[in-house]
Amino acid sequence: MRVFKYYVDFTPTDANQLYVVTGTTVNPVNKATPTVTWATPAAITYGTALECYPLNATASVGGTFVYTPAAGAVLNRGSQSSLSTLLPQMP
Repeated sequence: MRVFKYYVDFTPTDANQLYVVTGTTVNPVNKATPTVTWATPAAITYGTALECYPLNATASVGGTFVYTPAAGAVLNRGSQSSLSTLLPQMP
């Protein structure tokens, strides 16, 4: 959990009518669990390098995806496993 502390100072234009005051507040921010969606890709022909498709996962938060195998890789024949790792963008 990240905690943000905010400060505020109020300085009135008419100090004869109003007091100068200060205040603080703490705002805890809990971790979010992003949702990643990655549809099963269509088959590709042996010898075809991976490109943007099927490397097209999406997430409910901003960030960058790292794919294994990476774009440009040529896969062996048969069914292959792929991994999509989300590196979330920090606010």
